[in-house]
Amino acid sequence: MSQHKGASVGGVALLLVLAAVTIAPAFLPSSAGGALNDSSSCSAWASARPAEQSAYSELYLKEHADLPDGAILPRSVMSAITNACSHAAYLGEADDMSVIAALRHEY
Repeated sequence: MSQHKGASVGGVALLLVLAAVTIAPAFLPSSAGGALNDSSSCSAWASARPAEQSAYSELYLKEHADLPDGAILPRSVMSAITNACSHAAYLGEADDMSVIAALRHEY
């Protein structure tokens, strides 16, 4: 390393860049633009962090009042979306199915 200081520094710099590129997505908003919305796909729902799912569940209740089955708790919304999107994934439609369409069972 002492004979090839330039190559050593370049190698260390490359390792730091690779580490940053690998770790950074964990600290960035989801690929759905940072926030889930009605048009977010079930795939986006599945890859969203629990905090993002919770925030969308609260937004859903504000915009839509309640679920078709009358549920009014954010926890119930999260569960209903997860179940509906799991069904969409089972049918192979998770990438194309929006969260709202899944809740409406529009498979």
